[in-house]
Amino acid sequence: MTEKEESPLSKVTGAIDGLLQSVGVLDVVLGVPPLYFGWVFFNKNIATTFPSTGSVWIDALILACAASSIGMAMSLLIAFMMVIGRKINRGRIRELGGAINWLTQAERDRVISNYGQVDCVELYVRRKSERLSIFVDAIRTRARACYGFSLDLIVFCVLSQIVGASVHYLWWIVGVVVLYVAGIAYQYDYHSTLLTAALQIPAEEIPPDDVV
Repeated sequence: MTEKEESPLSKVTGAIDGLLQSVGVLDVVLGVPPLYFGWVFFNKNIATTFPSTGSVWIDALILACAASSIGMAMSLLIAFMMVIGRKINRGRIRELGGAINWLTQAERDRVISNYGQVDCVELYVRRKSERLSIFVDAIRTRARACYGFSLDLIVFCVLSQIVGASVHYLWWIVGVVVLYVAGIAYQYDYHSTLLTAALQIPAEEIPPDDVV
């Protein structure tokens, strides 16, 4: 019996699924609003510059690639925003260094200098408890999402200004500020939860090479 040939739909959905797993769902989600805003404000120009291929599924794959590209570019800005969040939450970050209690002081200083308190403790939690790791990572994702959606709103304001659309900017500015503050709050919660999770895991001696 010959093996059933894979349909074009399953090939495209498989490609999109592979893309989501490679770049991350959040990157694609954050890249979708700017694409939509561009379509809203520059519909005719976009249709002329980027004509349809005639295949819905290929168009969907191309849009997914475009959204992921925009999302990955935004991730660089989100990383910068999270660095600012770490600076704001310096006290909690210092406490995270004390949670790495299975290393000697010299080893701890070396690991932290290479990886930072947050990344080192996150790696420890991930290796020791999958359940706690998933819970902590979900809070971190919420922080990144809030930062990302605040950037999406900024993109909307800029594009609407370019085309001269009548937009009441006060509400959009409030939206950006609220989302940014929510991102900082979620990031603080992420650091606090990460510290609590690390302290809940029984400390045990493991070779430093296994950590780094």
